[in-house]
Amino acid sequence: ILLEKKDEIKELKPDVKVKRKDDKDIVLDIPLINIKEKEKDELNKKQEGKIDLEESDNEEESEENIEKQEKENFEKEVDPIIEEKVIQNKDEKSLKDNIEKSVEEKEKDEEEDQLVLAPPQDPNGPGEMGKPVKIDNPDAETKKKIDLGWKNNAFNQYVSDLISVHRSLPDLRNEWCKAPDRNLPLTSLPATSVIICFHNEAWSTLLRTVHSVLN
Repeated sequence: ILLEKKDEIKELKPDVKVKRKDDKDIVLDIPLINIKEKEKDELNKKQEGKIDLEESDNEEESEENIEKQEKENFEKEVDPIIEEKVIQNKDEKSLKDNIEKSVEEKEKDEEEDQLVLAPPQDPNGPGEMGKPVKIDNPDAETKKKIDLGWKNNAFNQYVSDLISVHRSLPDLRNEWCKAPDRNLPLTSLPATSVIICFHNEAWSTLLRTVHSVLN
């Protein structure tokens, strides 16, 4: 055993005493090695290695925790900035949408105003330029509607319903009144109110009167 363990026990210094039958102490030049002690040392080394591994794992875990904490702190600092930027972009988008909506509404209002101020007209439609409308040889259904109109309104409501509410009329003013210098420009005319009195009026004639005022 000593020869086999010779290389492993070169560094061991202490002397080992061995007793024989005559109880005389003999000091050996080569110290004996305790195999159990060797195994114990190896076990201790393994345990130390395990502790080193645990410490290494703890260090890695600690580093991960530090990185995680730094990331959380960074996110806490960055999140308000991102949130503020998102809110700012949202406000800008909302403002842009509101402006576009306002422009669309304005264009729509202008288009509606144009329809009121310059309504489409059929120059060849019934009653245009004040021309009379005659119904010759009406069928039974048309004759019934004409009679009902005369009964309810004392005029031919059937024909009135055929005439456009934007009907054109000839200018009946005197030529002296039509001269360019006789009229004030439209931009200098004051605002005015028009009161229309009616009772049980036919719908087509009432609307035509309103549009005549507006146009």
